[in-house]
Amino acid sequence: MKRIHAIIITLALALLLTACGDKSTTPAGNNNSATKAPNSPTSSANNDSTTPTNKPTDPVANTPTPEPENSPTPAVLASGLYNDQNELKKSWEELITSEKIKVEDGMLTYVNENLIGMLVIDESVIGIKTHEKNAWNKLVGPFDGTAITKVVLPVSFTEIPDGTFKFSSITAVEIPNTVTRIGDFAFSDCYKLETITLPSSLVEIGEFAFGGCLMLKELELPDGLKVIKDRALDNCRNLKKLIIPKSVEVCPNGYNLFNERYGHTITIVIYSNENRHGLPLNDYVESPGYDPNAFVCPIPTSGSDWRVTAVVEDDSPELAYCIKFNIKYEIMDSSSKEN
Repeated sequence: MKRIHAIIITLALALLLTACGDKSTTPAGNNNSATKAPNSPTSSANNDSTTPTNKPTDPVANTPTPEPENSPTPAVLASGLYNDQNELKKSWEELITSEKIKVEDGMLTYVNENLIGMLVIDESVIGIKTHEKNAWNKLVGPFDGTAITKVVLPVSFTEIPDGTFKFSSITAVEIPNTVTRIGDFAFSDCYKLETITLPSSLVEIGEFAFGGCLMLKELELPDGLKVIKDRALDNCRNLKKLIIPKSVEVCPNGYNLFNERYGHTITIVIYSNENRHGLPLNDYVESPGYDPNAFVCPIPTSGSDWRVTAVVEDDSPELAYCIKFNIKYEIMDSSSKEN
């Protein structure tokens, strides 16, 4: 009898184990048991939406998509007229067809006074033609009296002729690395001009080229520039910093470069050029046999009402000039030093 009981118990245990095995192999989609593997790929696939899951949050997938911003300015803009958001308002062809601008023999001759914004000049234009406004103001360009605020010049330009932007309302201009000369009065009386980057190709800056640019605060002349003519920075009364490169060979003295009747605070960084030689016996009077192409330090003397700090190289003619005329100076690449 005991043997029969043992057999019955063994059969019952076997049935129980079989039943448990069948339950454990039930498809995951029908099994809501707490014993489910938390990291199983199917463990939360069919869960009720109110059932929390243990799947890690993907920070990238859950990052909200930012609102689209204005697209950046392309590296090269198509020629035409643009608004302040760099949106093309009229193509170059439309401007020509509507006679808002005129080009003759490859030269830009006319810009309508009602055009407003940025003008990107087409590469088919090789220059800008100026005309005589009157005997006093001499040459002016087609931007005189217009509302154009920015001009982008094409690589077809090799110079900016005399008077090109005189009396214009431009605040900025982009000059290609093909321009070698900025003519006399080219930016004269551009009262709103705030910034300008000069190309490394530039060799000469003409007389009064930036005269009367009252908003210009800094100007870095490019390495490679050789000639700066008289009064190139006349009446730039808000100019706070000027950098003159080592390549400059011809440069007016302080009076003839700036016109000292407008005194102000300025820092002039000037590098020595071994091709420049000599110092004038007097900052204002040419001595007998004076070489007009010889170096004359472009730093106003302390005799003026200018407040000048000259940043010069040690053992240089510029340093000797500062010492001679009692001008405040600092030595390049060393601790600040005042005379």
